[in-house]
Amino acid sequence: QELPLVIFRPSVVTGTEAEPFPGWIDNFNGPVGLLMGCGTGVLRTGKLNLQNKINCIPVDVSINAIMIAAWKRAYEPEGTLTIYNSAAEKHQTADYAFLTTEGRDIYMRMPVSQVFCAPGGHNAFDTYSYYLLFFLYQLLPSACADLALKLSGRKPFLLKLQRKIFNAQISLKHFTDNEWEFKTENFRSLAKDLHEGDRETFNIRYLRKGTYDYFECCILGARRYLMKEPDSTIPSAIKNMNRLVVIYRTAQAAFFGFAVYVLYQKVLLWTG
Repeated sequence: QELPLVIFRPSVVTGTEAEPFPGWIDNFNGPVGLLMGCGTGVLRTGKLNLQNKINCIPVDVSINAIMIAAWKRAYEPEGTLTIYNSAAEKHQTADYAFLTTEGRDIYMRMPVSQVFCAPGGHNAFDTYSYYLLFFLYQLLPSACADLALKLSGRKPFLLKLQRKIFNAQISLKHFTDNEWEFKTENFRSLAKDLHEGDRETFNIRYLRKGTYDYFECCILGARRYLMKEPDSTIPSAIKNMNRLVVIYRTAQAAFFGFAVYVLYQKVLLWTG
């Protein structure tokens, strides 16, 4: 009771909205990692309730709130222990449907150059179909690619990466299967104790330009700071992505055409 403490609990922390510059991020956690995994073709299977919202908060907003909370605690009576949930309001959170539609559109306008294959895949609606889809769309292609890498004298890595992805998805299943809401009255009240100038310096308002623009900054930031690709490579990355999409669609058409041909031959054999 004698220690001047506060409890500060952020939700899913994502890239910066403004400081030190928009979109800065240093890890693949959260929705941006999901988008980058899907965009590079490495992540092709998920088990998501598309109507569930993912509660995320920009890292610079949380850091500003931590500093305000610490300053405020210095002026509060001894023994005070306030809990701050640094989380977004429900109407300011994106759902998984947004990430798989608008998020994909944003990514396709600024893809990365380091792509395994064209984006695609399926969302499973039960655990067993997830295991099957994961095997067909992630494990099997990765095993073939690793074999090709090994035969060419290069180090295979995709199966190891898929193991990490699978473990992460299983670990996060409880959180992705459910929707989370937090009481944020204390968090939202922090700015009230500041002067107008300090409210701008220690800003805790978020998504001021809207969800779409924020995720656009986050994806561009992931491209710059995680994938280490300058903006000047975007035109060539778009050309490469378009080429991969054509190859992917052609391969799909060839596979289904072959399947129809085999089925047709079987029907002729049975009826002949």
